[in-house]
Amino acid sequence: NKDRGATEKDRYANTTFSTKAGYNFWDDARVELIARLTHAKNHFDGFGFDLSENLSTSDTFYFAMPFQKSITEWWDAKINLNFNYEKQDSIDLSFANSVITSRTYTVDFQNNIAFNKIFSAIFGFEYQITNGENTTAPSIFGDPAFFFELENKSQGYYLQTNATFFDSLYLTVGFRQDFNTRFDDKLTYKFEAAYKIKTKAVNIKIRGAYSTGFRAPSINQLIFPDTGFGPVGNINLRPEESENREAGIEFSLFSDRLSFGSNYFNVDYIDLIDFVSGTGFQNIRNASSEGVESFIKWRIIDDLDATVSHTWNNAVDDEDGSTLSRRPKNIFSVSLHHNWNKKLDSTVTVNYRSALDQATNRVGGRALVRAALSYQINKSLKLTARGENLLDKDYEEPFRFGTQGISGYGGFVYSFN
Repeated sequence: NKDRGATEKDRYANTTFSTKAGYNFWDDARVELIARLTHAKNHFDGFGFDLSENLSTSDTFYFAMPFQKSITEWWDAKINLNFNYEKQDSIDLSFANSVITSRTYTVDFQNNIAFNKIFSAIFGFEYQITNGENTTAPSIFGDPAFFFELENKSQGYYLQTNATFFDSLYLTVGFRQDFNTRFDDKLTYKFEAAYKIKTKAVNIKIRGAYSTGFRAPSINQLIFPDTGFGPVGNINLRPEESENREAGIEFSLFSDRLSFGSNYFNVDYIDLIDFVSGTGFQNIRNASSEGVESFIKWRIIDDLDATVSHTWNNAVDDEDGSTLSRRPKNIFSVSLHHNWNKKLDSTVTVNYRSALDQATNRVGGRALVRAALSYQINKSLKLTARGENLLDKDYEEPFRFGTQGISGYGGFVYSFN
């Protein structure tokens, strides 16, 4: 950030190619091909001073091929094969050059069963292999070169049952069992209920949920190379576990022209994975996040609607009561959406984030304005455009790092129908 002493602009370039194609056959089967290739270059600062030669180059590739088929009138099956590859090559003259590579292979077999109008179920199996390597050259401080690699294989079996009674009571129960070669096996589960009350004047939905969670550390969190600012990856990270509770209520009035609601959430973490400045990724033994999400949506006329949303979140380290890093107390969003003659679609949004803590530093709040437009020329071709940070605000997300000023993007979408 130039306001904190940076003397030169850090350039960034990103080239992305993405595609999605699908084909329907046998009247009840479909196969898709999804791919995305990204090449990016990012110039970054040194430790305490600018170095124009510091450069990080990243290449990512994602490929997925889902295949879906109706076995019977009540049974649909889906197989999804996907692969994700990422390589980051860093030239860091303020510390050490490094190359980190990660790969994820996933096979998911999912079944959707509709027993009748009341009961349905989803069950399946997921197999995943994740591996990666970190090669770091000797540092300018005399640290030796090193090479490290790791791999984790996991199997996940899941089952979720859904029940609907009288078109008003909805019940969901789900379980997932994970087996890992690197971490302990874990069973997680979810219970959810919702009840709808319908009258001529107002519709009300009341819901509640309880669930547990499990998240293994990513390859980057485990073996990302150190920088001149300190360590990043931590090979000793433990999986993150959570216990989640939710309760909410929503109202809809005037034939759904006006709707509003709130949702309370409370999450308790064990071994929360978080980034700590100066020491890298660490496990926070006990942490919690408690808050309320609220929204109001008003359909002013048939083609014009406005939405206001707010999230209040109190996220703390339960050991010492300190606020968790990079978690703002308040997030506001106001948007106005208009569609003209089903051709021109426009949205203007104002997003506000309150100040947040990052280690011992404070990152100020910010309010950003963005706009998005699209125009449907015909059934196949749509033009798109959007503008970000329209007021050209100077702000930070991570401490010390400046962000992009006013910017615009354009493109098109073509559908082969």
